[in-house]
Amino acid sequence: MYGKSLPALDLPLIQRRIYVMNKWIGLAVVLVLVLLIGAGLFLSGRKGVGVTYEGVLPGADCVGLKTELTLYQNGTYFLKETYLATWDGDKTFTSTGKWQKRASQGRAIIQLNFDKPKDIYNFLQKDADHLVVIDKEMKMIDCPMNMTLAKKK
Repeated sequence: MYGKSLPALDLPLIQRRIYVMNKWIGLAVVLVLVLLIGAGLFLSGRKGVGVTYEGVLPGADCVGLKTELTLYQNGTYFLKETYLATWDGDKTFTSTGKWQKRASQGRAIIQLNFDKPKDIYNFLQKDADHLVVIDKEMKMIDCPMNMTLAKKK
C-alpha cells in the first residue's frame, strides 16, 4: 500500500485545457454582456416611457372590443384590440405606428397613423385620464355605448 506511486500528471496538458476553458468562459461573459446591453438600448431607445389607456369599446361582430392603447413619448404607439366572444372565441390583434397630439376647434386630439390618411384613428382627450373615440373628421360619434378609454393606473 505504501509502496505504490501516484501516476504522473501531464501538467502541460492540464495547463492547455485550463487556458482553453478560460478563453471560452471569457467569450461567454463578453457575449452575455453585449446581448444585455444591446437589449437594454433597443428597448429604451425604441419606445421610452409610455401612457396606457384601456377600455371595452362597442364591436360590430362581437360582444365588445377590449382595447389597450399605449402612447410612447417618442411618438410611437402600441394598440392591442381583443374581439370578445366572436364565433371563434376571443381574437386579439396588435398594431404599431406613429401618433401625434394636435388641436382642432380648441380640443386636444390624439391621432394614430397621422402619416397614413386611410388608417387614421382619432381620440378626443377629454381630460388627462380619458380618451374618447371620434371619427376621421374629428367629430363625436353618436353612440349610446361606451366610447371612452381610461388611463391605466
